[in-house]
Amino acid sequence: MFKGIKAETKLYLLVLSLASVFFGILPLLIKPTNPFYIIDPGPTYLANALEFIQTRRIFMIDHPGTPLVVFLSFVILPIKFVIKLLGFPNFTLWALGNFTGLYWVSIISVWFVFIVSVFVLHLGVYRLFRSVLVNTFLFLILFLNPMFLRMQRIVTPEVFGFFFLSLWFFFVVEYLKKKKIDYLLISSLFAGLAVASKLTFLFTPAVNLIYSFTKNKKEKMRLVIMSITAGFSGFLLGTVAIYEKYPKFLGWFGNLLIRTGRSGQEDFGFVNLA
Repeated sequence: MFKGIKAETKLYLLVLSLASVFFGILPLLIKPTNPFYIIDPGPTYLANALEFIQTRRIFMIDHPGTPLVVFLSFVILPIKFVIKLLGFPNFTLWALGNFTGLYWVSIISVWFVFIVSVFVLHLGVYRLFRSVLVNTFLFLILFLNPMFLRMQRIVTPEVFGFFFLSLWFFFVVEYLKKKKIDYLLISSLFAGLAVASKLTFLFTPAVNLIYSFTKNKKEKMRLVIMSITAGFSGFLLGTVAIYEKYPKFLGWFGNLLIRTGRSGQEDFGFVNLA
């Protein structure tokens, strides 16, 4: 997949990726340092990760954001073992007393995910256009995008949505270049994971379906069914930790479709995936 991309080009794309993320996280490093640059929704997701470690349950199902919660729980789990070895039997009390430190760990771990996301996106864009000038332009677009900069300063499901979006885009480009169905199905899997991170990314499986319908009549229905199956599998994989709350999640999703306002809590309207 990376054949034909020179080593110096990969290095340049990596530098662009690191620069994008460095400038985004810079405000957190200015004294007095404080990880709570924006209070919502980061602490909620960290609290849910702590809950998942202790009870194997996740209370919050909005967006649904499950991949982020599970990821944070795996990041924090080794800390729990170390704390127990040091003689602190009650990890919950220790975590509450050291919540700021755990939040720093969460931001740093998510920050590394963000670096990989930006790098994969740059690789996909370069594979599509074969021009470092286009990648430089992409760097400027991302750098000037307030939402992109904000995502790097907080623990939010958009980060993992962006991670899976980058992988989705990369494999879509591979499919366009090589016309191999495997790449389209892999991108469908990542599309499902992106939707599991946040419903904002519902457009990704829709794009894959459009590509599936462009095949000839003989292959069209088979590919459509395979794309839907791969996308649905990705969503189930990303949300398996909240399978008991699927009915509640579907109800919340229904409110987004028929009500206005944040999280579908106001008057009847039409489609709100924010």
